[in-house]
Amino acid sequence: LANQDSSLHFALLTDFPDAPQQTLPGDEALVRRARAGIDALNEKYRGTRNDNGDDTFFLFHRPRRWNAEERTWMGYERKRGKLEELNGLLRGADVDRFSHIVGDIGVLSNVKFVITLDTDTQLPRDSARQFVGAIAHPLNRPYFDPVRQRVTEGYGILQPRVAVSLPGTNRSLYARLYGGEPGIDP
Repeated sequence: LANQDSSLHFALLTDFPDAPQQTLPGDEALVRRARAGIDALNEKYRGTRNDNGDDTFFLFHRPRRWNAEERTWMGYERKRGKLEELNGLLRGADVDRFSHIVGDIGVLSNVKFVITLDTDTQLPRDSARQFVGAIAHPLNRPYFDPVRQRVTEGYGILQPRVAVSLPGTNRSLYARLYGGEPGIDP
């Protein structure tokens, strides 16, 4: 997360695994452990990552909700739901979608850019800066058409090239099938 003043914030968006019931033994222990980790990071880096001593690291944890179609308790819409609810919170929506929030979210009111990474994403050095530079360029600024309810000029989302790493192509038959020949560009 990047604010207009160029300060960076890092958020961990979490859900519990799908389950046959809303809560399981051990759920609260996991949340306490995550909270302790985020608190320790904020204490360790207080004042070093941004000039005003605000929290830099955040935890946004969502509760399980009943999904009748999948007949299980799960985080709403899994990954897409996490991003939708985080962006809603950043735009001023209620915080009730998250059961646990760690960090003072008041500093997030000026967030202008969100970069999302999965656990298997590799972010090359300086690429985040290049993404922000590209999307912040005046010719790329998004224009939201209120009548059509969508971005009609510029960019609202940038997606980098997606590739499979060489070791990743051997993880499963599916990965080998869709990994293709990497050619000379690994």
